Amino acid sequence: MEARREVLKDLESLIPPVVVAVLFIAVVVTILRAQNPQRREAARQREQAAQDADPRIRED
Repeated sequence: MEARREVLKDLESLIPPVVVAVLFIAVVVTILRAQNPQRREAARQREQAAQDADPRIRED
């Protein structure tokens, strides 16, 4: 029974670093996906199309 308590204590001490590591990886993946050049180009094209279709924006 004592060995089981020790194992649980060790697992409890490992949980916070594991959670932090998983969250860090999730943030990095999200940033990398946002930096995808194809997505940025598609967003740039959508923005340009919206500006071209907007009658309030005039270029002299």
